[in-house]
Amino acid sequence: IQAFIKYGYIVSMSLFRPEGMLWPAFIYKLSGESMIIYFYLQAILSSVAIFASAFFLRRLLGWPWVLLFTWLLSRYVGLFQGTFLTELASFPFALLSLALFMQGWAEQRRSSLLFGVAMLALAFEMRPAVFLFAPFIFLLFGWSSGSTNRYKWRAVLISMVIYIATVFCNRMVIGMMEHATAGVSNTY
Repeated sequence: IQAFIKYGYIVSMSLFRPEGMLWPAFIYKLSGESMIIYFYLQAILSSVAIFASAFFLRRLLGWPWVLLFTWLLSRYVGLFQGTFLTELASFPFALLSLALFMQGWAEQRRSSLLFGVAMLALAFEMRPAVFLFAPFIFLLFGWSSGSTNRYKWRAVLISMVIYIATVFCNRMVIGMMEHATAGVSNTY
């Protein structure tokens, strides 16, 4: 984090998961380079993400599921508070994606669903082990769209294009920040 903040480039040690390092660096810089404020901001972001997702879950499934959902996610994120692990960096993006998927599903808003795909791509970029989940999101997007098969496949392709464009743009930004001697990012 320090190399990026002070010198503006990513060193080879951070290239294993550069997105997971850039988000904490951004939050750390916002905090005025104070670790205590950084951890408070990260906790606030995680809490807001949990409650935003819980709000839409309540509309779809009701209060008992919201209480269980909130309790489980609070316990999960608590395991990573006070660390710089990529789980904590991707957590708000993944929950924002979930909230957008639930909003899009409940209100039949395709823009929310597509923005949810973009947020999910960013979350997957930060914590790459779960990117294998992406094909199921594309199929869910197609299944929930329209009544004809032609329209469903079009929706799947649009969500795939949004996902790939997000990953491509993210890779371009990371490529611009890599130091010449750092090598190539090896997230995948």
